[in-house]
Amino acid sequence: MALGFEKVAADGNAFIAEIAVALETTDQEKAGRILRSVLRALRNRLTVEESFEFIDQLPLAVKAVYVEGWKVKLNPSKLKHIEDFRKEVYNEDELSAANDFDHDGAVNEAVKAVFQVLSKYIDAAQIDNVMDAIPAALYGSPDLKIYVPQGVMKAYIRALGGFSVAATSNNGVDNKGTQWYNGQGLTFDGIPLFVANGLAANTAIAAETSNLFFGCGLLNDQNEVKVIDMSPLDGSQNVRFVLRAGMAVNYHSVSDIVTYNIPNSAN
Repeated sequence: MALGFEKVAADGNAFIAEIAVALETTDQEKAGRILRSVLRALRNRLTVEESFEFIDQLPLAVKAVYVEGWKVKLNPSKLKHIEDFRKEVYNEDELSAANDFDHDGAVNEAVKAVFQVLSKYIDAAQIDNVMDAIPAALYGSPDLKIYVPQGVMKAYIRALGGFSVAATSNNGVDNKGTQWYNGQGLTFDGIPLFVANGLAANTAIAAETSNLFFGCGLLNDQNEVKVIDMSPLDGSQNVRFVLRAGMAVNYHSVSDIVTYNIPNSAN
C-alpha cells in the first residue's frame, strides 16, 4: 500500500497557502514560520489531552509541525496576560521574528490569521478549548464591559425581540417582541453591555472599567475657567460658568483593550 507522502505534502502546502492568503503575503516560508510559532505557543499552554484533541482534525503535515521538538508538560501553566502570549509567539519565531513581525500589531495579525484558517479545519468546540487556553486577561474580569453606541444597543434589543428574522416566526424573548425589554442590564456572552453616548456608529470597545480614566490637558493653553456675573447684563442675581478644556477617555494598557472598527495598535 502506498504511503501517500505526495498527498501529505500537498495538503500541508495548501494549508500554508491559506495562511499566506490570510496574512496577505506571497511569502510561503514566512507563512510557515508564523504557523509554527503560533502552534508552538499554543502547545506550551495546552494539556496533552487538549493538544491531541486539537490536532486530530488537522492535516498530517500540520500535525507534524505541531509535535516537532515537543517537550511535553503534564501541567502547563496558564498565561495571565495577553501580552505574554504575543511575546511567546514572537520568541518561538526565533531568528526570523524581527523580519516576520516587522511592525506594531504584526504578532496580533499573525495570531488572527492562523486562527482564521484553523477554524476551517476544526470544530467550534475545539476552537473554544484553544481560545480558553490563551490568556484570558480580559474575559472573566469582574469589571469587563463592552461599550457600544446607541444604535448597536437598539439593534441588539430588536434582535433579541425577534426582529432579526421574520417577526411571524420568532417573537423573541418570552414571545413579547421588543416589549420584553424594560431597561434592565444586558449582556453578550456573559459580558455586560454599556451604552457609551458619543461613540461612533458601528463601533464597539471591550475594556475593563479599571483600565479607563477621564483625562484632560492641564497644561494646555486653551484651558479656561470663568465665572460671569450676570447682574450687569440682565439685572439678575445669577452667575454663569464657562469651562473650556481638552478632555478625553484615556487608558492604562492598550493591549488590554479590544476594539471594533476603531484603530488600535494592539488589535
